[in-house]
Amino acid sequence: MSEDVYRYSFYAIATGTEAQRVEALREFLGYPLQELDRTGSRFWYVRAGQDIAQARNTCPIAVGFYEELDRLSDFEIKDFLVDKPQQQRIYGHYQNQEPENTPVMYLLLPVAERVGRVAIVLPAEGKLRKSQIQIFVWDSDDLKARLGRLQWGTMQWANKITETALLFLPNVDWVFYKPIETAKELALQLALVTRRIEQAISDVFAKEQANDYLQRLLESFKRELLPSLKPFAENEKDYSFADIYAQTIAYGLFTARVFRQVRDRKEQKTIPTYFTREDAWDCLPETNPFLRQLFKDVSEHSLDEFGDELSDGIGHIRACLNLSANICAIPPERSRYYYAEAIRAYLRVSPFDRKAQTAIATVIATSAEIASGVSDSGCVVTSTACLTAFAAIICIFLYWDK
Repeated sequence: MSEDVYRYSFYAIATGTEAQRVEALREFLGYPLQELDRTGSRFWYVRAGQDIAQARNTCPIAVGFYEELDRLSDFEIKDFLVDKPQQQRIYGHYQNQEPENTPVMYLLLPVAERVGRVAIVLPAEGKLRKSQIQIFVWDSDDLKARLGRLQWGTMQWANKITETALLFLPNVDWVFYKPIETAKELALQLALVTRRIEQAISDVFAKEQANDYLQRLLESFKRELLPSLKPFAENEKDYSFADIYAQTIAYGLFTARVFRQVRDRKEQKTIPTYFTREDAWDCLPETNPFLRQLFKDVSEHSLDEFGDELSDGIGHIRACLNLSANICAIPPERSRYYYAEAIRAYLRVSPFDRKAQTAIATVIATSAEIASGVSDSGCVVTSTACLTAFAAIICIFLYWDK
């Protein structure tokens, strides 16, 4: 598609009736099918696929029109969309669809022609949050680039198995977030989000606002693992529940994503399986039953029980792992270097010398012999081996530098 044709095709989305604009979007994306939602909502659907038959088994992108997008600012639009009426209209719509009609993304357009803003909403479990909404000026280059990643022939795919069908999912994480193309970018993102999760947990405990789930988990860790464990660190040298839990979540999701990819390769799948928080525990190796059970417990809780900040952090890590086209269990030398640098940045440490390496290897080997079990409250408590799993990976990455 030439630049002039591309520009004309994009601008056609901003003029005409709703039906004409949705048709222009379908043509711009190169999809075979657009249709009005049959459940009676005001949303339209555009569906990707090689042909109409495949498109009917592809989860759609929902398109809606809002006059508020003609005139409101970015902040006002986000406030408007997370308010109760729109929670019901958008999230209520998302929740009540059959699997094949559940939108992977909502693209909200202004009613007026060639003015206002466009909102991209990435629906997730629990409710709409401001972190799930991005706003663009209607003709911005950024918006053109984001929608360009959804065009047929360039978009990323995933499979999702339901009770009734095998569905295709456009990987809209590539639209909502900046694509991750290198090991350095992935490692830095994981380190930053892990620290954000630690800070979120620390904040809710510091404000005495921790919910029942986090309180029960903290008490289980204290009873079964470290009686003196504090909910958050008072200085950078202290262990804390917030730090241990954040690292375990990040390490566990990373490991699950690696093994999900390995399983897909063994099964010779040409389209990867969509990676979700709910399925992560089943992707973890059976040789680590403690981590599997911890994540099974995480999967069985609603994100609402975690609070907005922790939920956003878990969702961001999952998205980062979906944004990486190829996550390698044994990365090449340059990638290993970047992983090590990012982990050091998180821990604020310098490279280990040989003496320190030997000491830490001994600690990890010893901790692997410690048993663990399920606490009375039903929250799974990992052993020291599980809790030092992330540290073990850190040490391996740091060894590779030598």
